[in-house]
Amino acid sequence: MSKFANAINAAAEIEDINEAQAGGEFTPLPEGPVRLRFSAYIELGKHEKEWKGVKKDVEKAILIFEVSGPKIEPREDGQPHLITIRLNKSTSEKAGYYKLFRKMNHTGKHKVFAQMLGEGFRGKLRHNIVGEGADKRTYVNLTDEDGSYQIAAPYYNDEETGERKDVTIPPMIGPERCFIWAFPDKEQWDSLFIDGEWEAKEGKPARPKNVYQTQIKEAKNWVGSPMQELLFGDLDVGDAEKPDRSDAAKSDSADAKAATEKAKQEATKAQDPLADDDIPF
Repeated sequence: MSKFANAINAAAEIEDINEAQAGGEFTPLPEGPVRLRFSAYIELGKHEKEWKGVKKDVEKAILIFEVSGPKIEPREDGQPHLITIRLNKSTSEKAGYYKLFRKMNHTGKHKVFAQMLGEGFRGKLRHNIVGEGADKRTYVNLTDEDGSYQIAAPYYNDEETGERKDVTIPPMIGPERCFIWAFPDKEQWDSLFIDGEWEAKEGKPARPKNVYQTQIKEAKNWVGSPMQELLFGDLDVGDAEKPDRSDAAKSDSADAKAATEKAKQEATKAQDPLADDDIPF
């Protein structure tokens, strides 16, 4: 059972993604079949997106997988290879967020991504090469040329015998990270923290590695959000704490916190959907 189970179950009580609505010295991971371990699900809040000159605010989420396979050499520092998927959080039947969930939810028993944290999958990587010469860049994708996600259950049926063949997915190496915007707590927030700084390079200044907390604090709906309320007055969360909050914003925050606590209490009374994990490995 995930240590973030209370928040995950609370999210599943109010959301069900099954229901659709009408350069550098970088060596990319090799193309081909890989083994994946789902290690992080992080909701970043609302950020501005521009498409064909039109700007709109969209809710964003990040999914991170540890990647291994027979063609992948272990990292020298012992840390896992990772692949990150960034998505707009949407249950539209045409949205990548919804399509990826349907691929990963091969048992049909989950309602939200976070319920699958820690689970293993089969995947297939593809290279997308952009530019030429010094500007040439290779991007590693978990999608085929048509944009369909190449991710599946950790087993397959043998073409000759018809027998099911389980694929062994290595255990998780790095930390499990989770942040559910509507149901936050300090344990989730702390799971996102990354210590240290990236060194200044090629004219770019040094920058902190703590990217996930930073991106969440940059969200347009950060001020007055449940997590900001939890941290208010307790921790230094940067410039996002400085704007004055109106009485209406404070009231909205209080209502959101009350709804969060109520949902958590109701969720803990329900049967834990993570306790009956029958996925074969």
